[in-house]
Amino acid sequence: MKQTIRRILMNNTMLSSVVDNSRIMIGRRRVKLALRQSSGGPSRLDRQHLDSLIEKYRDRGIGFDGKPTINRATQKVPFKPVTVNTRGKIAANEICAMTQAHTARDFLEIGCGEGQVVGFLAAEGRSATGIDLNGERFDQQYVEYGANLVVADAGEIPFQDGSFDFVYSYYALEHIADLDGLFAEVYRVLRPGGHLFVQFGPLYSSPWGLHATYAVPVPYCQFLFDRGMMDDYVEESGQYPIRYDELNGWSLNQYRELWNRFGTRFTRVKYREWSTLNSLDLVQQFPECFRGRVDHYDDLFVTSIRALFQRVPIV
Repeated sequence: MKQTIRRILMNNTMLSSVVDNSRIMIGRRRVKLALRQSSGGPSRLDRQHLDSLIEKYRDRGIGFDGKPTINRATQKVPFKPVTVNTRGKIAANEICAMTQAHTARDFLEIGCGEGQVVGFLAAEGRSATGIDLNGERFDQQYVEYGANLVVADAGEIPFQDGSFDFVYSYYALEHIADLDGLFAEVYRVLRPGGHLFVQFGPLYSSPWGLHATYAVPVPYCQFLFDRGMMDDYVEESGQYPIRYDELNGWSLNQYRELWNRFGTRFTRVKYREWSTLNSLDLVQQFPECFRGRVDHYDDLFVTSIRALFQRVPIV
């Protein structure tokens, strides 16, 4: 039933917009009321709170090796991980299904990781190139599918002007500090009328914005706990260190302002900000940890952004 409703919402833009707006209004009201409270509590929680909340949310955790963490109490794996291949197939099929991609000849992925999406696009007969800073992650099987995987900085894309019809990126923008440089480069390498599709998150101030569920599976841990204390816990538990420097830390408004700055170069075709209210109980329970630390109420519950832009032709 839930999956059916989700498909209806995805296919009905008007209905999904109503649901999104309703959720945003509820979220703003809850956050506003919470942040107005003042119990005189600490701005960061102690180690006892860290340990107890980790036990409460442990089922959301993933081990440092990418495998689900076994729940110590039940000895059960909380969920089945989605393989890299599966993610690649799903994303490649999604792109191929977009009307704007039907006539595209050349595709470019920003932050391609192992190269799975590029690989499956290439397997469908598309000319597909992926760039990533870390070439050690490239998987040879996707090269054999026909993918062109290149080690490169997104701020200096090593291709000539107008080389691609369709540029896309999955879950990479929240890791890139110079997004103005990225958008300028994408504009340069896109052919006039070409498209840019991005889907990314979780945003930094949202429940899982620290990207550390593999180590500290507590929503809003970036606000609730001191970094040194989390680092101590991570080291004690044998998890991979939290990669703070791999996040740009942007607020939701910073992304909104980015779209405005490039409004004369990219037309917004589709746009959606995904949100969740599931973890706002922590904001209500520990408001002192959040007060003064976000630009806007929306920061705490808008988790990801999905957008499709079209490059404006040169006049």
